Amino acid sequence: MDKLAKLNRPPAAENWARLQHPSVGETTKKLYCFMKGSPTWNYLPARNASLYHIEDRISRATALEVVERSGSRLGRPYNIELINAFFDHAEKSPFDGVPAFKGFSQFFPLGRNVGIPVRPLAVVRRNGRFSPIFLCPWSSEGLSQYQKSLYMTILEKAIFTLTDFDDAEGQVLLFPKCSVQGGVKKRTPVVWRRGEVPLLSDKDFLDQIKIFFEGQKMAAKLLSSQ
Repeated sequence: MDKLAKLNRPPAAENWARLQHPSVGETTKKLYCFMKGSPTWNYLPARNASLYHIEDRISRATALEVVERSGSRLGRPYNIELINAFFDHAEKSPFDGVPAFKGFSQFFPLGRNVGIPVRPLAVVRRNGRFSPIFLCPWSSEGLSQYQKSLYMTILEKAIFTLTDFDDAEGQVLLFPKCSVQGGVKKRTPVVWRRGEVPLLSDKDFLDQIKIFFEGQKMAAKLLSSQ
């Protein structure tokens, strides 16, 4: 993909939120690095295996087979690490419910022809209510308090305003390395539930969208000048 074109195709909501900052200057820096970057691996194998567990109840062993034969070799140790943390959590807090809306995703519009992909890992229905499950796969929480509120605001506007989800529970799963066992950091589950994270006001949210577009223009100028 052309580097400038990347600016008009924002990454998934959680990754887009990581690029945002209340100041134009900091947002410009992050967008510029995003344009220049070319990741050599991703967490797609672990995301797929996690989804297969929720929807098809595959075992940990099968999930590990999925990640061990998928994606870049460079990323396999990190995907394996994430899957083990995911199953440790699932054993203590099972993903009960009936899978629904397979492949469900939304686009939240930022402006003309520019939208943020918003994709739950899975959606389940339990006790008569739908529950979207989101996954942020990073080895750190990765979001400042402001970015966390921005991300949850996007989910609220893109997903929870829909009729089927207005009373949904909703949760975001993270597995950052934040505990130490035997001197080694281990991925530990963190769960953000709908309603627990303060949302941005409509004004602050719209201001951030304006900052994004201003940062986008400045980042494009920087890249074009090279």
